[in-house]
Amino acid sequence: MRKKIFTLLLSILLTGFVNLPFLYSQTEDIIQEYTDEEIKEPEESDFVDTYEDELDYFNDSELNSGEYEEFIADEEYWDFMDHLRSFLGDSITLSSAYRNPEKNDSVGGARNSIHQYGGASDLVAVGGVHWEDMDVGQVDDLLWAINYISDFSGYNIDVVSYDDHLHIERGGYCDYPS
Repeated sequence: MRKKIFTLLLSILLTGFVNLPFLYSQTEDIIQEYTDEEIKEPEESDFVDTYEDELDYFNDSELNSGEYEEFIADEEYWDFMDHLRSFLGDSITLSSAYRNPEKNDSVGGARNSIHQYGGASDLVAVGGVHWEDMDVGQVDDLLWAINYISDFSGYNIDVVSYDDHLHIERGGYCDYPS
């Protein structure tokens, strides 16, 4: 919010007028995508335009794979992921996290994908080794770390293995109403 106010004041100072499109919030457009897809609509208060200040090891560009500046970041899920990256080092590479419904459709995501609610990410590499190139020992170490951090934090975390990535999600979303 401070960023928007600062930019508005700077715009007025430099141009002498208010750029009204700047004041426009994208949240209504994003929520309309949920309506159009006939999936559960998040609340306007679920959206943020930054979350990296809440985390030690991730930045907004890693959390937001959507087509808008605003996104949803599930607090418990990203707290877990922050602990996981702390445990493993900065070597985690993600290919996708939050996706708005249209972006989710364009990448072939499930209709009720947890990515659309900020509670999932796709891990493609650890320590520079891509998921599909990991040997059994590396996979075991990664799954052990996920289980250890999940048990330690008390968060219910589910993982699904695909050929080219490991999908990690906050458990319980499988029952998220569609």
